[in-house]
Amino acid sequence: MYKIMVVDDDRIIRKGLIQTIPWTEHDLQVVGEAGDGEQALAIIKEQRPQIVVSDIRMPFMDGLTLAKKTKELYPDIKFIFLTGYEDFSYAKQAIDLQAVDYLLKPVDRQVLLEKVQKAAAQWDKEQGSARQLQVARPYLKSMLFNRILSGKEADSALQHELAEQGLSLKHRYFLAMLLRIDDYRKEEIHPKAEHKRLKEQIATGAERILKHKGDGNVFVLEQNAIAVIYAADVADEMDERAKDIAQSICEWTRTDLKTTLTVGLGTAHEGLQNFAESFDEAHSVMAFRHVIGRDKVITMADLDHLVSAVSDSEGQTEQNLLEKVRLGLADDAQQVLSEAEDDLRNCRLSLGEVRLRAVDLFLALFKGAENWAPEWCKQHEGDKTDYYAKISQATTVTELIGFLRDIVSSLSQYMTDENSRERTDVIDDVTEYIEQHYAEHGLSLQDIGRYVHMNPIYLSVLFKKKKKITFTGFLLQIRMTHAMEMLRSTDLKTYEVAEQTGYSSPEYFGACFKKYTGCSPLEFRNRS
Repeated sequence: MYKIMVVDDDRIIRKGLIQTIPWTEHDLQVVGEAGDGEQALAIIKEQRPQIVVSDIRMPFMDGLTLAKKTKELYPDIKFIFLTGYEDFSYAKQAIDLQAVDYLLKPVDRQVLLEKVQKAAAQWDKEQGSARQLQVARPYLKSMLFNRILSGKEADSALQHELAEQGLSLKHRYFLAMLLRIDDYRKEEIHPKAEHKRLKEQIATGAERILKHKGDGNVFVLEQNAIAVIYAADVADEMDERAKDIAQSICEWTRTDLKTTLTVGLGTAHEGLQNFAESFDEAHSVMAFRHVIGRDKVITMADLDHLVSAVSDSEGQTEQNLLEKVRLGLADDAQQVLSEAEDDLRNCRLSLGEVRLRAVDLFLALFKGAENWAPEWCKQHEGDKTDYYAKISQATTVTELIGFLRDIVSSLSQYMTDENSRERTDVIDDVTEYIEQHYAEHGLSLQDIGRYVHMNPIYLSVLFKKKKKITFTGFLLQIRMTHAMEMLRSTDLKTYEVAEQTGYSSPEYFGACFKKYTGCSPLEFRNRS
């Protein structure tokens, strides 16, 4: 039911309009009346009617002023003006205020009813268009983000498109943040049916924090990914400010949504057309989130530290052991323990001091696991007392290291399984993406790497390991399978089959087809 309001300083006319027209029979409800513009504006703010029928000449605030002030607050409200004066200047102002109509008193009740119905129809149409735009907005933003990532368009063109969508970013430097929800694939924690709403909630919170602390835009991407473009005019300290913003987003998500995020940060790059480089950095560091830990902000500096820590074993037994275990490198971790065992044998320490050293390593493993293997910690929480007892009773270095080997073996295997599970999910997503997009010309590993937010070189290695075939070989296999089916069951020309299987050149398609099947497309069709 549409809400209408009647405003007229003549009480008799006002009551007559309200009482003599059967509003409710026509899906209309009078939600307020007023004798002047000031009273009317207060009621409009409270009731939010869709249509206002108003006299023009009234005390305190006239109808035209009322319409102007109302439009500033609620531009979708429709006005129909009534007046006892046939004054052209009134009519012109009414048109300027986009009034639905301008009626002279005395008003015919049936005519007024028809005009109100016309206003309701206009309101419906505009609301429908607004809803359609709202539905299309995420898709338009996603398309624009992909154009930014292509790096093929000039800043001026991208800025123009951003402005068209109300997303203007007129700055010099840009930095990428990539947000991923921890435990996203665990149905018992984040049911699949709630994924979209959760991502939208996080995006809304991120936008609010970003606007408060800087400038930029947030884009909800496919799969478990939300991207942030952080923009500034000066590059100095931009990395630190971005880290502060990312930590605020993580803290808000943890407090308000009762879940956690891991955020990968790229570095600042000049020009929006170079933003793709920062985004590539962001999802490169994100590949190490299961190593560095969840509910964290990961930077390129963290990645550099990780690489140097893993490669430097001298004098850093504890750190080196933790890094090997994090990576799921069981054999390497056991080798670190062997070296530690040799060091403990060769140094002149008392049995008590050796036990303390073993306790240090034991506590370090559990403390590290709290960050990057919390489920493992829960499973082994009850074992701590038993391990303490065994350490206190041990009488040799070999016994002490043996207890640590059991922990390292269990924790390394857990990390290997976790990393393998994550990689399997990603390769399944890649396979599905290829099967859905094989017909796109120029489909590349770089495109798919961005889709799953993984370094393309790393992705290539994982893909071959999981599928026992290279990315290029798998794409060729999918395309040839579909091409053979088209040649067998349709009348499409060879160049049309090429076009629909991702080849812009029929000649190249023919060469690939013959290499794959041993015959030309025409020969294959004739045999079929």
